[in-house]
Amino acid sequence: MKVGTGFCLCLLVCFFSSGLAQERKEKRPERSVRTHEANIGADRNREKPRNHTERGTARKETHQARGPARVRILSPSSTSEQISQRTQLKRQNTTIETRSDSRRIFDNVQEGVSTGNIGIFSKHMAGEVYLNLRGGERGYYSANQAYYLLEDYFKTRRLVSFDFTTVGETVTNPYATGRASFNFKGSREFAQVYVSLSLSGERWVITQIKIY
Repeated sequence: MKVGTGFCLCLLVCFFSSGLAQERKEKRPERSVRTHEANIGADRNREKPRNHTERGTARKETHQARGPARVRILSPSSTSEQISQRTQLKRQNTTIETRSDSRRIFDNVQEGVSTGNIGIFSKHMAGEVYLNLRGGERGYYSANQAYYLLEDYFKTRRLVSFDFTTVGETVTNPYATGRASFNFKGSREFAQVYVSLSLSGERWVITQIKIY
């Protein structure tokens, strides 16, 4: 009798044990499913901020594309006007410089004739100079020949007065003219002095000297 009772108890224990194991097996899938769903939800929550940032970046790029920087484009007429103004200003500056250079040469000629020192303005003579000296030589001479002819001319004449009264500041051929008086062989002599310049490269040179 005792043996039968023990056997029955063992069967009950085995039955309950197998039932509990079966329930655990059936509950495990639910936990795994819940865990999987929770992981998916967490991933979605993590991805939301990224989507928000990407949307903000896309909006910013779209805004930049819609509002490009303004660039000022000069019209052809305004560009040509600027070039014309620069050209005129350059010409004015060049004219001022050439006028000052030509006046400096005329001042040197006046000083050289007044003092009889031809060397003061001989450095400004061109390679070939036309001379027309009253009572003297006439023709084209080299700068060296013109120097000695003028020196001899003023040795025989003592200058009393001389001054340039007219200066023509033309663009291509500046000139100066004035009245001079000399003592020549015991008598007073009056003469008109004419000097003209021409451009040689970028500098003015004396091309004509007339005393008539």
